Amino acid sequence: MHQLWPPVSMLLASALREGTGYSEFFLAVARAYAGGRGLSSSIHHLIRLLERLQPTPALSLRSALLYVEKLEAGGYVPVVVDCLGLPELYWLYAKLREAQPRALAVYAYVNETGRTSGFLEEVRKASMLQVATTLGGQKVSSLDRILHEVMSKPAQLEELARKAHTHFRAYVEELARLLPTRAFIVSDHGYDFAREGDLWYLEHGREPNILSLSLIHI
Repeated sequence: MHQLWPPVSMLLASALREGTGYSEFFLAVARAYAGGRGLSSSIHHLIRLLERLQPTPALSLRSALLYVEKLEAGGYVPVVVDCLGLPELYWLYAKLREAQPRALAVYAYVNETGRTSGFLEEVRKASMLQVATTLGGQKVSSLDRILHEVMSKPAQLEELARKAHTHFRAYVEELARLLPTRAFIVSDHGYDFAREGDLWYLEHGREPNILSLSLIHI
């Protein structure tokens, strides 16, 4: 897991130090798919790393669940989220640091299917609600619904970023306000950017699942 954890953590910390906004980060991730530079170069490196690592047993959900057990034993409360993309992880990280500067860790692992069904099969549960109940925590409303209903329609990249700012950013800020102090978030998958000519949209579960990775965040 050490192969993936450092670049994700370093990326988030670097963007925060530079005062990167949510929309700026969202656009940087998208442009990294086309080999963008600046902040995108760090994301571009992460994308290439994920391409090389998949599939890798060391990055499996099974190994990540051991980390979950340690967090629970330490008294952390689990919050289960259906879909958490890299830009939303960054903004959650930024909001939590802003509210109460503290040590935050990101444990990233690869859901090879890029789908909720693959996550549920691995943890042997019927639903994300059941995952939350089994962990003794709660499930919050789904970012996945917003992704499929709003963000999966092809649009100019700037328009896609505006939609993300309106829907995803607001969701994350509300989540950050509601989280208990000693909490960790479990997500089943993220999403990838896709293009049709000059139009962009979001999806997950495609082949390969480059940034549709899963995340545990505290």
